[in-house]
Parts: sequence; structure tokens; C-alpha cells
Amino acid sequence: MKRSGAFTLIELLVVVSIIALLISILLPALTAARAHGMNVKCLANLRQLGVAMAAYQHDSNGHALPYVTGNAQNGYWHTVYSQHILGGMGVVDNGGDTQALLCPKTQVPPLIADDGTWTAGTAELAWTAWGEGSSYGANLWLQPASDFVPPNGEMFRTEYEAGYFFPTVEKVRMPSEVPAFVDSIWVGSWPDRWDIPPEDLEFGHMDHNKGWLMGRFCIDRHRMKVNIVYVDGSAHPVRLHELWAQHWHNKYVPRHDVKVP
Repeated sequence: MKRSGAFTLIELLVVVSIIALLISILLPALTAARAHGMNVKCLANLRQLGVAMAAYQHDSNGHALPYVTGNAQNGYWHTVYSQHILGGMGVVDNGGDTQALLCPKTQVPPLIADDGTWTAGTAELAWTAWGEGSSYGANLWLQPASDFVPPNGEMFRTEYEAGYFFPTVEKVRMPSEVPAFVDSIWVGSWPDRWDIPPEDLEFGHMDHNKGWLMGRFCIDRHRMKVNIVYVDGSAHPVRLHELWAQHWHNKYVPRHDVKVP
């Protein structure tokens, strides 16, 4: 008898089962590889920021960041770095193609207002201000304290006058342990050791008062981690509870007992 060249139903089911099994085996590996690639790109962005900070401080008497007073337009670090150091390729704008400072795990709002309004970001969304945006935030303890009033007005001013801010990059005693830029929902923050972890790790915390400011960095962007570039230019991911173990300001005492939800 001459055998037909067609597949039998059993043979077809066997092939389909094998394909499904291969997909179930390979899919987690492909997902992990994609996440790793995004993490590598994010770290590369942050290292670029570290280079930009080094270039800026050479031209600004050792200051790591510009400070902002009054009208913030064209004064935040992301605008200054982009215009004068990164050749205009730093921030994300309505053109949508300048993504050097956009973590690949985040997206940009479809339209960024350029009228002075701002929008906080999330773990998956870039923040925006003055028609521009980014996925990263600065350690604002590196910002020059002169003419600048941080959160909580005069009460906060008393503390920074006592030496919380780093006057210049050269005054940073442990550059490999002091964060410069971090995955963030906003332009920057002044973290302290007693800050409270946010309850929602997707949205973080945007409260502009003492006790909440680590919440701008404490977000679940890279599988319960965020990426950091340090003052010395090194960059690596840290677990969210390890944010409290960094050296954020001139008088910071690291904590290792913080529990993140």
C-alpha cells in the first residue's frame, strides 16, 4: 500500500506540542535578554550624564550642577547639559528623537507642554518640564547652595548652611559612593536617611517636603532596582532598599535597615 504524504492528526498535535514547549522554554530567556539590553542602555545613558557633569564642572568653578532661582526655564541641569555639553541631544522634546536621557524602560507623553507646566514621571513614564523631559534625576545635594532654597523653606536652609551640600565636586570625599544621577520621576531630589519609602513603587512620591524626598528615586523601574551613576563616573544598578545605604550628602549616615514595600 502506498502511504499518504499528509500529516496525521496525532503527528500534527505532536509538532504543535513541541513548538509550544520550545516557546515556553525560550520566552523567559528572551524576555530576560530584552530587559538586560534595556538595562545596559540605561546605564550607558547615565554614564553619558556622568561625563557631561565632569565637563560642566570644569567650566563652572567645580560645581556639578547649575542652581535654579525664580523662573526655572533653561535653568535645570537637563537643559543646561543638553545645550552646552551634549550638543542638543540630551533631553527628550516634542520632536521625539532626542532620547539620550530617556531610559528605554520609559515612554514619553505624546505632547510635552512648553508653557512652564510640568508633569511628574512614573516607573514607566518620563517626567516633563518646560517642553522637555527625561527619565533621570540629579542628586541635588551636589547643587550649589548659594541663592537656593530647598524644600521646607527656612527649616531646610538651616540644615544646608550647616554643611549638607557638597560645595564643589572636589569636596566630595567618596566620589564612588555619592550618587550623581538616578532613575527618577522628577528632575532631582534631596534624599535623607529618614525619608519614608513610597507605598506605590510605580508612582514613587513627589511630596516637596522633608521625609519624602527619597520617593522620587524609589521606583520599580528595573525589577525592584534603579540605576545610578556616581560622581566618579561609575554606574551600576542598586536594589531599592539600598538607596538608603548610599552617601547622598556631606553629612549622610547610610542606613541598612530600610524595608521597601
